[in-house]
Amino acid sequence: MMILEQFEGAEAEAATVAPPSNFGVVDKGVYRSGFPDAASFGFLRSLGFRSVAYMCREPYPEANAEFLKAEGIRMFHFGIEGNKDPHVSIPVDAIMGALRVLLGTELGFFIFPIYRCSSLTLL
Repeated sequence: MMILEQFEGAEAEAATVAPPSNFGVVDKGVYRSGFPDAASFGFLRSLGFRSVAYMCREPYPEANAEFLKAEGIRMFHFGIEGNKDPHVSIPVDAIMGALRVLLGTELGFFIFPIYRCSSLTLL
């Protein structure tokens, strides 16, 4: 006999542990991913990261901002105009700002969600 359980709220989120698209480890405690959604919040919670660098110009979605706030995760927004043309340069001040935050030792685990904007971001 098979018993199927239904989960609600936080239990449903905990039961779903799926990474965001294009998730990968850059280095110990540093990750990159496609743009996370509610389905990946449980997975992200399991990593215990404490900072996010958001590189897209568009405003950060409210549901994601609420998740970060509830988890005590700091978000740093470095808005870069979307562009996939490899001959267009990315503003140096935005990249330097993100690197300063990334190299700050007090920030702990870190994730770069890069999918949502139309730019191609390589780390």
